Amino acid sequence: MDEEEVDAETSRLPENQLQISRNNEATFNCNIGHSELHYTAQKLAERVAEVEKTGTITSKKSRFSPYFNIPLNREGSPKSSQKLPDFDKLGNLPLGRTLALQQVYTNIAASKDEALQDDSQQWQDRCFTQAEKIQHLFESQDNSDVTFHVGEEKEEITAHRFILILSSPVFEAMFRSNWTEALTQNAIEIPDIEPLAFRRLLRFAYTDSAILDNETVMPILYAARKYQIKVLEFLCIEYLGDNLTPANTFFLLDQAKNFDIPVLIEMCLEQIDHYTTDYFSSDGFLEVSYESLCCIIKRDTLRIRELALFQCVLRWLNAECERRGIDATTSNKREILGHALYSIRFPLISVEEFADVVAASQLLEDKDCVNLFRYFATKKNKLDIPFSFQRRDGEEIVINRFQRIESRWGYNGTPDRVKFQVDAPICLKGFGLFGSMSKTINYSVTMEVSNSNSGAVIAKAKRELQTDGTSEIFRVFFDDPAQIHIMAQKVFEEL
Repeated sequence: MDEEEVDAETSRLPENQLQISRNNEATFNCNIGHSELHYTAQKLAERVAEVEKTGTITSKKSRFSPYFNIPLNREGSPKSSQKLPDFDKLGNLPLGRTLALQQVYTNIAASKDEALQDDSQQWQDRCFTQAEKIQHLFESQDNSDVTFHVGEEKEEITAHRFILILSSPVFEAMFRSNWTEALTQNAIEIPDIEPLAFRRLLRFAYTDSAILDNETVMPILYAARKYQIKVLEFLCIEYLGDNLTPANTFFLLDQAKNFDIPVLIEMCLEQIDHYTTDYFSSDGFLEVSYESLCCIIKRDTLRIRELALFQCVLRWLNAECERRGIDATTSNKREILGHALYSIRFPLISVEEFADVVAASQLLEDKDCVNLFRYFATKKNKLDIPFSFQRRDGEEIVINRFQRIESRWGYNGTPDRVKFQVDAPICLKGFGLFGSMSKTINYSVTMEVSNSNSGAVIAKAKRELQTDGTSEIFRVFFDDPAQIHIMAQKVFEEL
């Protein structure tokens, strides 16, 4: 058999397993694992750090594979004096390999430590990963090629154009001109961003790490939006969402409106919807802008009684008069509130409360006051009243007592009662009742919610109800949602 025949024979063997040497002696190369492998400096750094910390390799960190060189004869079989290794047992050979790798990682760690301690070493050698090298550029500003004058004091801050181009399409457009020409340009003026906020924006551009706090998050958010660094913008909004409180929500709402950040506006408004009473009782509410006040008090989803809302608006008016340095007279309050007065839904207030609080404040014009009294007396002439009759319901949540109905039960005329307890303030709109399953029947229903400890009645209503003979639940509501406070046990009674 000549060399051509040998090549033809060996070509049928598995790829990378047979090689022919010049002396016609074949060598069998056994490589455990044939897939392409990808190595990263970050993973290597983690393996080195593990050896530094523990002194051992605690898991299979290496992708090295042992090679075995086995002489073969011209037919491609092992020589008679050679024995193939037991491939099933190759996985049990890590002891020597592990010791070797442990020495490799130990040497790498020592080399790294030596580079860190030796100032004569190149900084590239002292930084193990690309991330560390870029962070070094941020901290040292070696080879920086652009200068900014930031803030009113024109603080000088340098950076690297390439890093900024990677992070921001605005910077990319700014530096798109010829690089040689750009390098000779004067410093770029940025008067509308605070130096600390700009430095933290640069830190994020270099390191993907954002340092946020209550003092700087809004300036950083403004800078991120200006330079269209979306991820940093999202991180700022996430931080604000995690830190909304009655003390800062109204301020953040004003800022979100000024910067036109819809997602932050909606986040603040939803928080106010859920905790309306607490937020309106805070000092932060007294600082809210007129524009934000108008936006808030017209919402259908506020969880607050209309009389309480009116009283909160009066508190805000007194604070606004003080801010403007004017007397808190009725005429001044009316002028400040303007058309926002008509966002308060006075028809939803009881006639007694209207007379004692609203009319006594003299905030309403005489004509509006008279028309409202006529409405309370007759429940007519709605067209003469420029105020909304729609209730503020908030987000409706339905709690089901049963998961399913498996059978019917009789009713003997006695009251049905349910005792319940809450761990957060709620507004109880009403209840769902079952009716007759045999035919259409009219019911006269009296509903009452009382405190199980004191017996005080919290809400009560009488309703006429018609059921249609199905197993559907029929909803019955109170005139005004009942305010249920935390941990108070309540009893619902249906007569």
